[in-house]
Amino acid sequence: MEIFDIALSSQSTARNNDIEREVEESLRNYGLDISMKGTLAKHPGSIHWHWIKKGSKGTCELTWLPSQQKLWFQVHSGRRADWITELLPELISAFEQRYGENEKSITSEGKR
Repeated sequence: MEIFDIALSSQSTARNNDIEREVEESLRNYGLDISMKGTLAKHPGSIHWHWIKKGSKGTCELTWLPSQQKLWFQVHSGRRADWITELLPELISAFEQRYGENEKSITSEGKR
């Protein structure tokens, strides 16, 4: 499994209530769909998503843990796909721009 942490700023994490909604809106703008949303037993209080691209194999996971102010993507070896390899660097960059030290908004198309 590969884990990709998103560098968050203290200002953005103060907006805990908005992050869940913004994450879902942003990833849908990239053409992704939620196949599962819940919490991880290992991280009580977390919000954990499985994101898929319709018509394609592969699952990209994303977890938001408000209590520790952490947001990360993860990809299990058996769930890798070309679309994840291609899209993940852009997603990480977009979220770091949105929630990082130099916060910027993600456009409606999901692209910078």
